Amino acid sequence: MKIVDIDEKLEVSNVLSAGSTFANVNLSNAHIARANLSSSKIEAANLSCLFFSDVTLAGARLTNVNLSNVVIDDAQIAGMRINGVLVTEMLQAWQAAKAAEEDA
Repeated sequence: MKIVDIDEKLEVSNVLSAGSTFANVNLSNAHIARANLSSSKIEAANLSCLFFSDVTLAGARLTNVNLSNVVIDDAQIAGMRINGVLVTEMLQAWQAAKAAEEDA
């Protein structure tokens, strides 16, 4: 099915659309719930001010991304790497430096 040059709000439920392509689509202010986006590819997209809650990003790969002002709370970070460095090791080093600074 092709949907081209439509300017209206869509309400889509209980749909199997695996393998679909979305190009030049404005999904700002969209609400996506209980969706399976595994193995999907998002390229050249504006995801600023995006809100994730109760999502699994295990195995995700972010390349050439702008993460300025990103906030991550209550996250499982085991094995997470930033520029090849384990985040758990970065946090341990930061905590050690902070403790040493407080002791000085």
